[in-house]
This record gives sequence, structure tokens and C-alpha cells, in this order.
Amino acid sequence: TNVIKDVYGDWRFHPRWLLRVGQFKTPLGMDFNTPGHRLDITKRGMEKPLVLERDPGAMVSGRGLPGGFGVDAGAFNPAGRSGATTHTTAQEGEDNAYAGRLHWDGVEALHAEIAYGTSEAAGGPGTEDYRVLDAGLRFTRGPLTLKAEWIDGSDIRGIDGRDERVVYGHADYRLSQHHRAA
Repeated sequence: TNVIKDVYGDWRFHPRWLLRVGQFKTPLGMDFNTPGHRLDITKRGMEKPLVLERDPGAMVSGRGLPGGFGVDAGAFNPAGRSGATTHTTAQEGEDNAYAGRLHWDGVEALHAEIAYGTSEAAGGPGTEDYRVLDAGLRFTRGPLTLKAEWIDGSDIRGIDGRDERVVYGHADYRLSQHHRAA
């Protein structure tokens, strides 16, 4: 599955709710969940090694909920593509990863989100679970975009006490609409 990036099916069982099954990006990491053609700069941010990455699983998503909220919650195979884990094939069918995200788009030009995820036995059988918390804020008005994201990973690769944190800010001003994909 590490060759395939995304392959999934969606079932919209309500105008605001969707069930996704297959392999896709887990709902953790504001910049990571921005499609590559929509990135403000050509490279992903420093937080990418700490996200759970793409993974086979199932996720329920709600959009356009009261107050401008949206939610994603999913259960996945162990996060084998994540830079923060070193799962083995013996864990398939034994351990899982879970991720959830709450986001808010209640004010024009402003997006905020918070997400939490975990991948069991992140360094192989009998090791600690990897836990990660992420928060992001994005402001976009015309050609100006301001972003801030904080991600905190605990027990990386299943090693008790091996923690990493990334905090970054990003500002860009688009000079030409011509070069930005829709």
C-alpha cells in the first residue's frame, strides 16, 4: 500500500455527512491536508514527519454544521507511512491508529482547527503508543495568506519520552492569480 497514495470510496448518507473508506490522508495536520496543488509554497512544512500520513481505514466527516463547524473522526491501520512510527507487518490486524479533527470556518477568511491522533505500539509490538496533537489557524483575504500551526508528538517510534514539537508561522502575498491553481 505504500505505492498507492489515495484510493477510496465515499458514501454521502446525509447532505452534511460522509463516510469514506479506503486509503487516504488522516484528518490531522492543517498544512498536510492541503492538496499539493493548493500549497502556498512548493514544499510541505516541517510538521509533516509528525502527522499520521495516509493510511487505510474508515472516516466519518461532517461539513457545514451549525456555527460553521466541521468534524472528522476515523479509525485506521497502524500509521506505517508516518515518520513518527516504525510499525512492523506483524502489527497488521493487531494494532490501529485513530484520528479526529474539529474545524471552524464561522467567519469569512478565517479557518481554525484542532486535531488529535494516536497510533498503537508505534515502534513495534510492546512499544509505547504514538500520540500527536495539532492546532492550526489560517487567515486569507485577497492575495494575503497568514498561517500558524503547532504540532506536538509524544513517544515517537514507540520510545517513551521521545517527543518533538513544531511551531511555525507562514505569510505569503500572491503577486499573480495566474500561477495559483483553483
